Amino acid sequence: FTQRQVASAIPTPLKYSQTTISRFESLALSVKNMYRIKVVLNDWLEKVDDPLKKLPMADPQVVLKSRKTRRSRTNIKVNQLSVIGSVLNISAVVLIYRTPWFHNAFGFICASHLLADVGVLVIFMFWAAPAALLGYSDAITESYFGKRMGQLTMVFWYAAIYGQLQIALNRLIAILSPMLYK
Repeated sequence: FTQRQVASAIPTPLKYSQTTISRFESLALSVKNMYRIKVVLNDWLEKVDDPLKKLPMADPQVVLKSRKTRRSRTNIKVNQLSVIGSVLNISAVVLIYRTPWFHNAFGFICASHLLADVGVLVIFMFWAAPAALLGYSDAITESYFGKRMGQLTMVFWYAAIYGQLQIALNRLIAILSPMLYK
């Protein structure tokens, strides 16, 4: 939504400042403003759902079936992307280790970044995509194992982020002092 749409959708007694609207867009609201804006968001969701309820052909079974079909197609694509991404990242790691030109700090940092990406993709492939595709219940996804899979995903995710930061710092040093960089 644009700032104009947000401002026009908010009822008169709940006027927000431009700062609050900007914070809403960047998801940096205070708890007080989050509770105030929750009412507006619920109204928007109800307005979006109303046309589906008013349609004469909107049979709930048809709507649910189309949502399940769309969800399963999306999850299959996520699983396929996980497989493709894992294969490409692993082949890039093998290429880095087989190429002597990459046997330096930059090559090893890139390899660690790629391995962290592989970790995220493998967890998505074997846990997140099947959980979404098969519709695992909250009891399974919020179990001890489900929580540990989420924590492991976050470990790999943060390792990938820190790897990206290391690559950026490595390239900065290489540009600033090319004669000293080895």
